[in-house]
Amino acid sequence: RIPKFCWEKIRKLTNFQVVTGIPSEQLVDLYKKAAVFVMPSLSEGSPITTLEAMACGLPVAATQEGGGGYIEDGINGSIFPVRDPEGLAQKVNYLFDHPEIAQEFGQINRERVEQHFTLPVIAEQVLNVYSEITS
Repeated sequence: RIPKFCWEKIRKLTNFQVVTGIPSEQLVDLYKKAAVFVMPSLSEGSPITTLEAMACGLPVAATQEGGGGYIEDGINGSIFPVRDPEGLAQKVNYLFDHPEIAQEFGQINRERVEQHFTLPVIAEQVLNVYSEITS
């Protein structure tokens, strides 16, 4: 949820959009239209939205929690401290100002998802756990 006082500031922005209640079949199109995915979460376990953005080849700017352990600062995205809007702005602006780095981060993210988070990879990991438990 976005606090009420934030909405007043957001409405003044011309290059920012808050989108909620999106049907799943439209999510990929929205991710593809984005230049950067931002996940300023205070707490997450394993944020599926971060993986979805990575799968769509987006660079990610996130808190450590919002990155879910999938994002390494300066390697495949940008990490900023929790409750640090200036830090968030700095990281996002850096990605906008350096499109070649943002593109590289996006490519790395897509490759990581393909290598570690596809259904066959996850299914193999689950089968390995079951095999270890039953042997």
